[in-house]
Parts: sequence; C-alpha cells; structure tokens
Amino acid sequence: MRLISLEIDPRGSNGLSLPQQLFADEVTQLYGPNGSGKTPVVQTIVYCLGFPVSFRADIISRCESASLVIDIKGVRYTLKRYITASGLDIEVREPAGPAQRFSNEKDYSAYLFDLLGLDFPTLVTTSNEPTTPYMATVLPFFYLDQDDGYGTFYKPPKMFIKDQLAEMVRILGRMPCRNSFDAKKDLIQATKERDRLDRLVLERRQAVDSAGATELPLSSDVLSDRLERMREELDQLQQSGLTNTAAIAALEQLIGDRRKELREKQLEIAEIDKRADNMSQIVTEIESEITTLNLNEEAKRVFSLFNEICGVTGCGLFAFSTDSYAKNLLYLRDQIKDLERISVTEGARRDALLQQTEQLRTHIQDLEGQRVRSATDTVTVATRTALDALTNQVLDLEIQKRDVKRRELLLERLAQATEQREAAVDRVQTLANSSTLTPSVASFRTALKTALVRWLDVLQISNVSAEIRFVDDFIPTFGTEALAQLKGSTRVRAVLAYHAALLEALLSTGKRLPFQFIIMDTPKQHEMHNVDIGRYIDELKVFGHKHSVQIVFSATEYRHRGNNKDREWPASFTGEKHEMFLG
Repeated sequence: MRLISLEIDPRGSNGLSLPQQLFADEVTQLYGPNGSGKTPVVQTIVYCLGFPVSFRADIISRCESASLVIDIKGVRYTLKRYITASGLDIEVREPAGPAQRFSNEKDYSAYLFDLLGLDFPTLVTTSNEPTTPYMATVLPFFYLDQDDGYGTFYKPPKMFIKDQLAEMVRILGRMPCRNSFDAKKDLIQATKERDRLDRLVLERRQAVDSAGATELPLSSDVLSDRLERMREELDQLQQSGLTNTAAIAALEQLIGDRRKELREKQLEIAEIDKRADNMSQIVTEIESEITTLNLNEEAKRVFSLFNEICGVTGCGLFAFSTDSYAKNLLYLRDQIKDLERISVTEGARRDALLQQTEQLRTHIQDLEGQRVRSATDTVTVATRTALDALTNQVLDLEIQKRDVKRRELLLERLAQATEQREAAVDRVQTLANSSTLTPSVASFRTALKTALVRWLDVLQISNVSAEIRFVDDFIPTFGTEALAQLKGSTRVRAVLAYHAALLEALLSTGKRLPFQFIIMDTPKQHEMHNVDIGRYIDELKVFGHKHSVQIVFSATEYRHRGNNKDREWPASFTGEKHEMFLG
C-alpha cells in the first residue's frame, strides 16, 4: 500500500478543510509551529485506515470527513471516513463497482487485509476468547503517535490479543501465528497440506532430474544473445558479395564459439569433480559421527547395567539420551541419503558433459578442416560451406534454448513448491508447539537483529549494548537492559531504530511490504535533537528510495531539505498567531 493523496472536507460554512495534498514519492513533510494543526492532519491518514483517533472537539465539530487515496498493486482506492466522536463510518470507492460502506472495525480490517494479501486468522485474546487482528493492531509498526509512540516499541490503542506484538509481526512477515484459536483443527489441515507439498516437491524434483542438470551452465537469455549474433552473421554472409574471406571469417567465428563452449564445459566438469571430493569428505565425517553416536549408546547400555547407577526398573535415567540418539542417528543417515542422491545426479551430469566435450572436439576438427579447404575452394563452395555451418549452429542453439527454457521453468516450479513446503512445515511446528522457534522466525530474528544494530549505529546510540537478544519472539533487549530502562533521547532513538529495522527485516523475507510507508508525528523537541532527526530522515530516504517506501513526518523545528522526490505541505490558512494547515 502506497499513499497518494489526502483531503479534509469542512462541516458547514464555518468548517475546517484541507485542500487535496499529494504525498511525495519519498519524503512528505508537514513543517510549522506548535498549534498550526500538523497533528490532526497526520492523524487523519491513519484514521482513514481504521485506526481509532480521539480528535479535539473543534476538529469533530468543524471537519466533516477525510478522504485518503491509496494504491494497492497498481489499483487506486478512495477511503472516505466521516469524522465522529466515536464509532466507525467509512465509504470505500473502488475503480469498478459500487461504493462500499463499513460501520465496524472488524469488517473494515478484514476488507483491507484481503486487499493487502495478509492472513486474517482467528487468534486468542488475553482471556482465551476468539478474536481477529485489526488495522489498529498492525498500523503501530508504521505509525508513531507524538504522545505515546516513542516510549515503547509497539503502542496500539488496546492490548487484548495474547502475545499481540509477536502475532502482528508474524502476520506482517507471513509467518505462522503463535496462538491459533482453532489450533487442533488447523494442525490437521496444516499436516495434510504439508504432506501434499512433500509429494509435490518430490514430483517436481524428479521432473527436474529427468530433464537434466539442476544447475544450468547457460541461461536462456545467454542462448538468445548467441542466437541473435549467429543470425546476424548468417545475414551478413548472405549479403557480403560471396567472398572466400567472408566465408573463412564466419568459420573462424564458429570455431572460436565452439572452443569457448568447450572450455565452459571443461570448467563445469572440474567443478563437479571438486564438489564430489567435498561430498566424499562430508560423508566420511558424518560416518565418523555415526560411529561416535553408536559408541556413546553402547557405553550408556553398559552403565545402565550397574544397579548402583540405575537400580530401579524403568528409572528412565537414560531415556532422554536414547531419544536423542535415535533422532540424531536418523538425521545423520538422512543427510547421507541426500548426499548420495546429489552424487548420482552430479555423476549423470558429468557423463553427459564428457559426451558433449567429445562431440565439440569432433565438431571443432570438422570446422577447422572446412576452414582449410575454403582457402582453396571456389567462392561459391566456400560460401556454401560457411552458410551450412552457421545454419547448423543456429539450429543447435534453438534446440539448446528450448531445453534450457524447459529446465528453467521446472526449476522455478520446484523453487515455488519448496518455499510453500517450508512455510507449511513452519506452520505445523508452530501449531504443534507454539513455543518452538521455527526456521522462518529464527531467520526473521536474525535479519531484525542485523538491521537493528545498523540503525542503532545510524542514530549514534553508543550507550546501549549491541548484544541484542529477543523476548516474546521479537522484543529486543540490549545486553541486560530492556527498553523501559533506557531514558530520554536514548529511548526515543532506540524506538526509531526498531521501527526502521522492522521494515528492513520484513523486506528480507522476500515478500512485498504490506504498508510501504512510515508515518511519524515527530516527538517533542526536547526528546529529540535536530541533528538526530535529520540523520534518521536522511538514512530513511536512502532506504525508501531503494525499496519504494514513503516517509511522512511533521516537525516544528527540523526542516528537511529534499529534492524533486520530496514534498512539503504548506500551512496555507491565515491564523491569529501563524499560518494554519486547516482553515
């Protein structure tokens, strides 16, 4: 979701309004003195997205509605929310079809979650009742309120969902939810889906193996370039006026291309041989580990015979060791099977490459013989020889391109199925044991930690530890200090670093950001110095330019000096003391 424009309509002839303002591609700033109306304008952005806002009485009495235009996957929607003291009244206008009206947060949240491609699971409340996520529970990662947003990593209007921060990050990162209300039913369905994807991955891997190499030496794009060059040479030779020199030059080019292809295949054979040696060493090491495991298990059996150590029948002293032994042994043997399968595939590929190198050598010899004969042949014969050789090369490349494109498609389908299978395995593990650290969560935490360390450095926070650990999945601690122990500007900068790092970590999942913006009603000036705000905004702008993320912020003293990708919204209405944003 990207932000396009915002407009506020007045209530009656004495109402307050904001003419339509366009959001910048990168940085949108509202700059003005205290009391100029920056905060209510910023608040209406998230208000249109379903976030509850308590406006001042004059805003409620003098503003009729706010209209936010957004873009989701290239389609624009207008979200018009009527400004009231309580409740929700939103009209959504889509490019096609009649306008939709929403009067409760749950339905509106479900609608926007669906547009954004986010899961809308049934979660568990803190009192163990069923509930769902809301826009108000995910937006605090992308919107920092001036009063409360800078004192904690996550400040929603209400905390009513069990493990709420963790659940919302999981939804945004497309990870399995931690506390599903329908856990048993979901586990059965997830297990069936995992088994189905296991079979699909196996089928697609077999299709890839039967099609040839799992690693393609040349892509279809490279082959297309070669084909284009060959066709150009064929056209030039046909239009060259039929000379021996042109025919010999064409044959020289063919010989050079074939020699290059031969070198590429020889290098690939050498790489396969190198990998085979490495795999052999790995198998030897795994077999050594298996031997060690067997010796340890045998020693355990001997110890268990001594009554002094385990004198009660079924004492269970070594039960954990036995279970661990079985699991480790199975894991190591599976590794060997995987390596053996890879070795067989690599061996077949090596044999095919050896056969191709012999064919290339024979072809090079034939071309060299034709080149020698072309020097003494008549012009017509020499040209015909070169034309035949080029034509055959074009046909060979066409066949190679067709085969490679088929393998590329098969590999792409295998990668998709593997990614889906990994997500299904994650979901099964989470539903079976919510405390399990699944691979997707572990990978996300690693990305979050790396990004957080970088942003702490950007904001020059030197008085906190870079030894970051996480509690409740995604809440960082700095050495022995939690966020609550940090004070003043250090805490504010740590919160800012976390929000930027979370955006980076979400992008690391390879999925599109559901919200491609960060909105900040800048904290009170005594909590954040201009130089810190400037450094943060500048780095966010670089990040936003790279990943198409918009930055929207208001400020009283700091003024961003941007470029043609940025906008500053004007306070264009005359007030008693200074210019106002609403009038």
